[in-house]
Amino acid sequence: MHLRIGLRKTSFISFFYCPGPETMDIRLIINYCLSIVLAIYAITLCYQLYKNYQFRFLLLYFYYLIAVSIYGFFAWTGEFMGGCLFETDQITELHALKPLVSLIAYPFIPLSVYLFILLIREFLNKNVPPLLIVLYWFLWILVSIGILLATREFLQNQQQHIFSAMHRTAGILMLIFRYLALNHLFFNLSTIKGDPKYPVARFFGFYYLIAFSLYFVATHFAPDVFALNFAWPLVFFSLNLPPLLVMRHYLYCHHIDQYMGMDNDRNLKQFFSKHGISSQEQNIIHLLFKGRSNREIGDVLYISTGTIKNYISNIYKKIGVKDRLQLINLVRNLHL
Repeated sequence: MHLRIGLRKTSFISFFYCPGPETMDIRLIINYCLSIVLAIYAITLCYQLYKNYQFRFLLLYFYYLIAVSIYGFFAWTGEFMGGCLFETDQITELHALKPLVSLIAYPFIPLSVYLFILLIREFLNKNVPPLLIVLYWFLWILVSIGILLATREFLQNQQQHIFSAMHRTAGILMLIFRYLALNHLFFNLSTIKGDPKYPVARFFGFYYLIAFSLYFVATHFAPDVFALNFAWPLVFFSLNLPPLLVMRHYLYCHHIDQYMGMDNDRNLKQFFSKHGISSQEQNIIHLLFKGRSNREIGDVLYISTGTIKNYISNIYKKIGVKDRLQLINLVRNLHL
């Protein structure tokens, strides 16, 4: 087994839209690496949001992203990388790779769907009915037994249709439960209209309803559309980025004061207004009062450490203090 990478002389357009047997390998590897980078970025961003704002739905989303990324990593390895790792005369090894890798990836399918259901529950502040949980795991146990039997049959007798049918069943079941969870979200969305999570939950629901539908249709009915079959891993791993970016913007705009814990302090508001302290400078002062370092402040406000230093220097000049300790003592006296 050895890695076969070749790149024929071709134009930039033909390289991306007219795949040949040699160009396909290098593009698979490039897209595969980019996909892993996107997955790591999404997981890291979600964890940073949870660390900054401490909302439980962000923690569940973080676990969901890990499960989806692990599943995607193994699934796309078996589906696409086999063509790069094996030569065409190694057809037996290539056929054996897919069920083996798919079997490793399979447990993360029901786990990811279950975390998705818990995420919807967290948005709505409602418990999942116990009967639904029992039914959920009962169905997945049945499908899991079928997957194991189909995998054994495939490895022994090369019965591709049994193996494929069971994995299609798992994919359809995954989609059904996700749609049921989203339907539950839309049905009960009005009950949390005054909750700060309402806008995030609404966008989350509509986005994933459209994303799941389009992705399922594209991958099952038009997988070679625009001759970009090699790019599907990139699409798969980038699906979770838009909700995270929207969450980050919303939380920053609407929950930064709640996170600081000083949004209703009249003395501080009057003091800041008197000395011309901007809203961004107020956020920095609040975080300094919380004992955050310059780097941690930058992580919360999404600005560089150098910019934070400039803000702090301007704050010192406006208020008339020499260092961070004097500033904290001043804020403490006003706040108390």
